[in-house]
Formats: sequence, C-alpha cells, structure tokens
Amino acid sequence: MPSPFRRSIKNLAFSGIVVLLFFAVVEGSLRLAGLQPKFVYRSFDLPLWMQDVDPVILDDFKKQLSRRGGVSEDLHAYRFDPDLEWILKPEISVSVKNYSSAVFVDKMPKWNIVSNQDGFRVGRKQQFPAGFSHTLNILGDSSSFGWGVEFDETYGAVLKELLNGDRKNQYALANYSIPGFTSFQGRLLIHRLAAIRPGDLVVVSFGGNDASAAGSSDRRRFAERHSLLGKIREAMNRTRTYRFLESLLIPERTKKTGVAKNTRVSLENYAVNLREIFREVRRKQASPVFVSVCNGAMYAQAAKAVAESLDVPFFDFPERMSPYLEKVAAAQIQPAKYRAYVESYGPLMKKDPWLRVIFPDHCHPNAIGHRLMGEIVYRGIGGSS
Repeated sequence: MPSPFRRSIKNLAFSGIVVLLFFAVVEGSLRLAGLQPKFVYRSFDLPLWMQDVDPVILDDFKKQLSRRGGVSEDLHAYRFDPDLEWILKPEISVSVKNYSSAVFVDKMPKWNIVSNQDGFRVGRKQQFPAGFSHTLNILGDSSSFGWGVEFDETYGAVLKELLNGDRKNQYALANYSIPGFTSFQGRLLIHRLAAIRPGDLVVVSFGGNDASAAGSSDRRRFAERHSLLGKIREAMNRTRTYRFLESLLIPERTKKTGVAKNTRVSLENYAVNLREIFREVRRKQASPVFVSVCNGAMYAQAAKAVAESLDVPFFDFPERMSPYLEKVAAAQIQPAKYRAYVESYGPLMKKDPWLRVIFPDHCHPNAIGHRLMGEIVYRGIGGSS
C-alpha cells in the first residue's frame, strides 16, 4: 500500500499534467483559429503588441487616432520582437488602406505588405534572382520601408532596377527597414547581417524616430527587455494563451501614461550609432550611403556631419526634391501617378506643391517621391543618367 506521501506526489504530478494538457489544448485551439489578441482603446481595436511600446509613444498614437479616423491596418501586420521592439509577422501578405489622413483614406489606393520568414518586407517578385553578384541592402524606417506604396515602387527597388540596367554586376535587394526603427535598431542589425558581403551597397536612413519623445531611450528599453524579468515576460508572451488572458484580465494597462523624459535616441548617441553603422559596413567591405528623409534639422545636420567626416555619400530628400516639383506638375515625371494624386487631393494639390512627392503627413514619400529618390541616389553614386 503506497504511503500518503507517495499518493500526494502522484496526485500533484497528475494535476500538473492535466493543467499542462489543458493549456496545450487552449494554445493549439487559439493558433488553429488564427485569433489575434488585441486591446480596445475607446472604440478602436489595437494589436496587443502595442502595449509593450513606450508609454509616451503609445499616448501620442492614441491622440492621433481620432484625427486619422481609425487604426492603420498595417499595425496588425507586426509582432513584438525582444531585440528590435517589433518587426513584421513572418510570411504574411496583407492589403492595407493608406491611413495617412482620414480625409483621403477612401480616395487613396490600397497597398500591399508581403514579408519573408525573418519578418522583413519583400516584393512579390523574386528579390534574389539567379546569378546576382551583389546585394543592395536598405536599413531605415517607414520611409525606406515604403509606407503607403507598393514594394516595387520604393526607392530601394527603383535603385536596384537602375543599378542592374547598366552595370555588369547584378544586384539583389534586401530591405531591412521597419516603420518606427531608429539608428539603435540599425546598429543592432548591421552587426547581425552576415549576408552583407564585399562589394554590396548599403543605404542607411534613420533620424525621424530617433528624435521622437519617449519615456525612456531605446537603449534602456533594450536593457530592460533583456533583464531576467524581461526574459520571463518574453517567454510568456510567446504563448497566445497568456496574451489573450492579459488582454482580458489587465485592461488597466491600456490607461498607462508616460512622461516624456528623453528622445528615443539622443543626438549624441545618434551620431555614435551612425558612425558605428558606417564603419561596420566598411569593415564588411561594402559601401555605405545615407539618405535623410524626415529628419528634424538638428538630426539631419548631425547625420550630414558624420557622413562627411567618413566620406559617405549624403542625400537630403527635401533639398533634392525641390527642383523637381514643377516637373512633376508639368506631368513630365510619372504622369499617371500624378493624375491619381490630383484626383485624390483636389484643390489642396495646388496649395501644397509638396503633395506631388509626399503624402499629407509631410514625411512619407509617395510613389513619385520614391522614384525620384532612387534616381537621385543612382546618379549620385556614379550611375549614368
């Protein structure tokens, strides 16, 4: 006859197995159903991964929701990442409305996001054709990601097309840009991308998000995520069961507010990060290029100073675009695209000539802007006109 102690051990083990089986069934059911955990802010459904965003940034996003009239659908295409904060879900293909402004959302065409197994954006066409000798690598934020345009319309795709048009070397395209990335994520990435090889071209474009107000810096948040407590939370976050329970049982987290004490990356660290990125590119015997798109004046100046000190080609988007605004209006550059934007914006197009090359947020290039950026960089690095 077993002792009471042994019976207790057996009962405890049996109970543990039952609990594990129960959670395994729940987890499997949630995954098979394809349900995505979310939390509700007012009448808006937000993906649960956003609860791990810096409180100041999340508060600012909530304030923009009413102005935008809804949640940009692309937010549901991302997932939390312990190193990079967030990346695309692997191997997805989604169609997205362009929520740059509630006024224009129904007038603008949808755009598509396709990701590879690593959670980075790719085109529907083969990005690594047979026989390619080098890779064009793009490291940046939403402007380099191509927010609002098709992948094959991004400046990276345009530049690759031009490079392969008149050179013996054939380039593949690898875009590691993600909306919201700063030079901190860029520095992490550049040290981990073993795919960058001698002779490759690396276009770098960070700054707008670096200057964003935050409760704590990207560097500090990275350290917190990799602390013991952060690793435990990450392990739990990997299960949909925990994330659904969190969304149901901890609604007060959505009301958490933050106080801006920092920028995501200080101006000093921004310069340090860019310098490290450029040096690592050169250490890999590749060639760096910097493109400034939506930077504030101070960060743009810092990027230019670092680039010039290391003899890295520097391209300023607003400065380079100005001479082309009249040509776009004269329908000498992508006339079909221009007519589509005129139909979308109406009289506002005449009042604001920059809408010829950027979206109404005055930050993200539209398809015409991307085309011009690709051509300008191509000529600037020695391509034929």
